[in-house]
Amino acid sequence: MTIQEYLREFLAQIGPVSDEERQQISDYYQELICEGLERGMSEAEILAAFGSPAEAAARFREENGPGEAEKGGDAPDAAVAVPAEGGITVLDLQAQAAPIEVLPAGEGELRVAFDARPDIDIVESEQQDGVWRFKHRLRKRASRLLAGLFWPERPPTIQVLVPAGFAGRLILKTGDAKIRASGVLDLAELSLTTSNAVIELEDASASAIRLLTGNGGIRLLNLGANDLEAVTGNGRIEAEAVRGGRLHFKTSNGSIQLSGLEGDSLSAESSNGRIRAGQCSISQKTGITTSNGAIVIEQLVCPDIVLGTSNGPITGTVRGDMREYATDAGTSNAGCNVPNLQGPDRQKRFSAHTSNARIAVEFVKE
Repeated sequence: MTIQEYLREFLAQIGPVSDEERQQISDYYQELICEGLERGMSEAEILAAFGSPAEAAARFREENGPGEAEKGGDAPDAAVAVPAEGGITVLDLQAQAAPIEVLPAGEGELRVAFDARPDIDIVESEQQDGVWRFKHRLRKRASRLLAGLFWPERPPTIQVLVPAGFAGRLILKTGDAKIRASGVLDLAELSLTTSNAVIELEDASASAIRLLTGNGGIRLLNLGANDLEAVTGNGRIEAEAVRGGRLHFKTSNGSIQLSGLEGDSLSAESSNGRIRAGQCSISQKTGITTSNGAIVIEQLVCPDIVLGTSNGPITGTVRGDMREYATDAGTSNAGCNVPNLQGPDRQKRFSAHTSNARIAVEFVKE
């Protein structure tokens, strides 16, 4: 299916919109497609990321349903600052096309600050049993213009202000807008979700960190987490100075750059992207896999290492004595400097496999 065929089917199923709005929607998707092509994606890969025309249209109809004003009744007043009552342990915040920023706020209560536009934004807020649900959406006209992307002013940022004593869960979600969090510590959970935009997180810690974006990058710096997942479609992942237990990174058609990680286990997965892990110390297991991309490890410390790719080289250094590792390495149509060695005294494992590319990994005694 060509791009023009895809757009014709998609636009035919999005529901009643004016000719002007339909053209704006088409222009927006054309812009997304051009950005994907500039990143090196093929037309097929870009359309696959959107889903089928019917799936994309269904998402559009769900996200751009009737606004509050068209349902009848008065819309709630837009809030400039919304303080929470005491006893909040969970903030469940959902926004439409609004950037989200998470910042430390000293003492006091958890707060949300938002300069809502009364003629565009609808804000709903409710609290029950320690859970604060904050919902932002756009009135029908704004949402049909693809969440404010065609308004002359940039959508205002929703700020989540986290006091030092808050140790609960932050579950934050938006679409087509950036999420940035900095300086929040000792949370039970930090979950950040967006689409077609970047997630940035630095100087933060939580028992569990969940990061998900579609077609956007993820940038992480100086984090601590018992369980961390960073997943994107077609975006680049960068992580530096991340410490924790389970560390999991996954992308499609994007590269992964890891530096200075410490944890129990490390997994990094990509399709058609390069993966580099430098100066990482993992106590249990490291698994790095990609397709048609190179794998580079630099001074990796780990007793159980599994590396796999297709049509890409595997190169770098392992800090350790090769005599302690049971090794299993192989490639086709290229050279491999790692011998296959087994034995009862080799309590550690190193496995590396590729095709049509070389394997050149050195073991450096500590």
